[in-house]
Amino acid sequence: MARYRLTSFLLVGCLLVGGAIWAFDLTGPAPLPTPSPTTLVLNVPTDRVMRVTYRTGGAAYTAERVEGGWELRDAVSGFGDRRRIDDSVARVSRLTSTRTLTAGDPSQFGLSPPVGVLELGMNDGVVTKLEIGDRSSDGGSVYVRPYGGDTIHVVAAFALNDLMQWRHDPPVPRPTATAVRTATPRPTMTPAA
Repeated sequence: MARYRLTSFLLVGCLLVGGAIWAFDLTGPAPLPTPSPTTLVLNVPTDRVMRVTYRTGGAAYTAERVEGGWELRDAVSGFGDRRRIDDSVARVSRLTSTRTLTAGDPSQFGLSPPVGVLELGMNDGVVTKLEIGDRSSDGGSVYVRPYGGDTIHVVAAFALNDLMQWRHDPPVPRPTATAVRTATPRPTMTPAA
C-alpha cells in the first residue's frame, strides 16, 4: 500500500506542474516586441561624399575632401579635423528616421524656413540636400525633410549634432599637448664648515 501512496503523490504532483504550465503558458519565452519601422532619409555611399556644407544663419560651413583629409572653406578655412568630419559624414550618409510625419505645417517644426540646410556633394557632381528644422521638445530628435519634399522625418539628434555645431565649434584640429624636455637641477652637497 505504501508503494501506491508514493506513486499517487508523484502522479498528483506531475499533474499539478503540468496544469500550471498549461494555465500560465510557461512553454516558451514571450515573443519580442516588433521594432518600430525606420525609413532611410539619406542613403549615400560615404566614400563618394566629396563636399559637406552646412548653411545656417546666413553663413556656410564647408569641408571639401582633399588628398590626406578635409579642407575647410567659407566661414572657416584651413585643414579640418579628419576624424571628426569623417564621423559626421558617416552618421548622415545613412540617416534613418524614427518617425515620419505626413501632415502638419512645416513652420511648426522649424522647416519653413529651415534652421539649416545640409548639402552633400558627390564625386559625380550630384548634390543631395536636407533641410534641418527644430529639435523635439526633449532635445533627443531633430525634424528634417529632403530638400523640396513634403514628408517630415524625425531623426535622432546625435546623427546631426556635430554638423549643427560647426557654427560655434568648427571641425578644426584641436591642439595636443607635447612633452618638452627640461633640465632638472641635481642636488649637490656642500661640506659643513
